[in-house]
Amino acid sequence: MEEVHGKATQELIDLIEKQVQCRITTDGVAERVNTNNIVAACFNHYASRNVDGKPSPHIHTHVVVANMTQRPDRQWRAIANESLMERSFFISMYENQLAWHAQRTPFAHLPGLAIKLGSA
Repeated sequence: MEEVHGKATQELIDLIEKQVQCRITTDGVAERVNTNNIVAACFNHYASRNVDGKPSPHIHTHVVVANMTQRPDRQWRAIANESLMERSFFISMYENQLAWHAQRTPFAHLPGLAIKLGSA
């Protein structure tokens, strides 16, 4: 499942990169341009939380995205994507990718393992 989680996380980061924009102002007119790049760091955690007195492993990744992107002219600017703050959208995308990859593992057929695709 760690590999499945890693794939879903990377695909989410790729999606974020495709949506990143910055503003370019020319003659007083601001426009948004796609930059297709971010500066980010990923930190994997393998925390174990007690659920009903039993350990419950919970792999998760913190993705820290700096508020900077490189414009096509190679200048660094702040990210201009208020839509990137829509956390619920990205959680849904991650969960869908996780389920999609998990359904293709050798474990997907085991009884009692319910892997369902969510809706984005």
